[in-house]
Amino acid sequence: MSWLTWTYPATATAALLVAAALLRAPRAADDEVTDPYEAAYLRDGRRGAVVVALVALHLRGTVDAGPRGTARISGPARDLSQPLQRAVYEALYRPSGVNTVAASRPVRRPLDALRGRLAGAGLIRGDRRWRAARVLLCAAVLTVVWELASGPLPPWNSPLRTAVSAVPVAAAVALWAVPRRTGAGRRVLQRARERFPRPRTRRASPESVLLAVALHGEPALRLAVPHFTREAGLLARRDGTESLYGVNHWHSGGGGSGTSACGSGGV
Repeated sequence: MSWLTWTYPATATAALLVAAALLRAPRAADDEVTDPYEAAYLRDGRRGAVVVALVALHLRGTVDAGPRGTARISGPARDLSQPLQRAVYEALYRPSGVNTVAASRPVRRPLDALRGRLAGAGLIRGDRRWRAARVLLCAAVLTVVWELASGPLPPWNSPLRTAVSAVPVAAAVALWAVPRRTGAGRRVLQRARERFPRPRTRRASPESVLLAVALHGEPALRLAVPHFTREAGLLARRDGTESLYGVNHWHSGGGGSGTSACGSGGV
């Protein structure tokens, strides 16, 4: 039996073990999330936080729906002290869709700060560890593929080699599906939803509207700002915007990550 039969799977297994350690959920304090931007990021990643900021600006009268599913500036910015609101307003120097705004340079800074706070609280997995784990998962799979393509082994070795190689590949697929949001993050989000249930009428303060949109998403948007939601494209998903949920959408029981190429970013 060739030593290559075991060398490549052993290398892949080592990469998988390190990736699993990196994806291990950090300890989290048993806190509550009441900030609408943090709650939106926890529920729906960067896009969710930007949608909340757009709704906040719309309720202030400074942003309205633009042409072809975009948002545009409709009034002057007055006392925009919230960092994400201010960054989103600056990003709308021309009408833009939600995904374009979320990817703009000024908006990425406050979004990164949101992600850092949630990661520090143990509610999502940290960015560096997440990226490193995904690189290792890709390396593990590529190692197995390289081994299978490295040259034919004797026929009596082929079934064994195939069986041994399938194990790390299956493990890599399982670890790839680990959600960006941690178990603590799911519990915190669930408690917040129970404490602040979805509103049934439009009679609510702006603060209540923002928190409802952050926690409940589409139903709250359609109730609170139906015209703006429809005309500004707040529900459209035309790209691979990351989500905390699972396969391309932070939706695996309430938490995940966007599916991306090997080594690419998470949420």
